[in-house]
Amino acid sequence: FEEFKIRLPATLSSSLHLVFLISHVEASGASKRVGFAFLPLVVGSGGSLVQDGTHELSVSSSFPSAYLSEPDQLRMIDKRPSFSVATRVHSSLHS
Repeated sequence: FEEFKIRLPATLSSSLHLVFLISHVEASGASKRVGFAFLPLVVGSGGSLVQDGTHELSVSSSFPSAYLSEPDQLRMIDKRPSFSVATRVHSSLHS
């Protein structure tokens, strides 16, 4: 697995999210983009950070410009969640 850190802004907004580009890499080294998945970092009406844990995300074959405001426009490759990501939040500013 890969681990990375992100620096959050002091003021959180509901548009904060991570986008994952999912590719298939062949043995020859050639890669082909399969789809996209995204994880909102701010959830709920209170604007709290995403909870620690594993998140099952659906993969979309399209990436429309309004994917956050119009998630119905996403064409899902599979209706079941097919990409998982684990989060662990460590912040001295946001709880």
